[in-house]
Amino acid sequence: MGQIPGTSLSAYEQIRNRYMELAGIRGFDVSPKDRGYIMELLSYDIDIEKALSWLEECFAEFNPKHSRDKINSFGYCLPKILDHHFAEKEADKNGQKVY
Repeated sequence: MGQIPGTSLSAYEQIRNRYMELAGIRGFDVSPKDRGYIMELLSYDIDIEKALSWLEECFAEFNPKHSRDKINSFGYCLPKILDHHFAEKEADKNGQKVY
């Protein structure tokens, strides 16, 4: 997915790039499975800034069990991001503020 100079990155590209950076993935793209997970996330129409923040939180809160333990798939992050999103929607519906 080439980018024309001067244009902004798509939501997919922003999430993919941040995930690759956080996960230490080298190369130009994620696996087909991870691509599908990111596309699924985008189908929920979550604010991109919130999605990126929750993605970063997912990595920050990850507690490795040993030196080789790491997040190997966006599939690990997807339910955590969705949990935040739906908790926020529920709080908004009930007139509560989520921090």
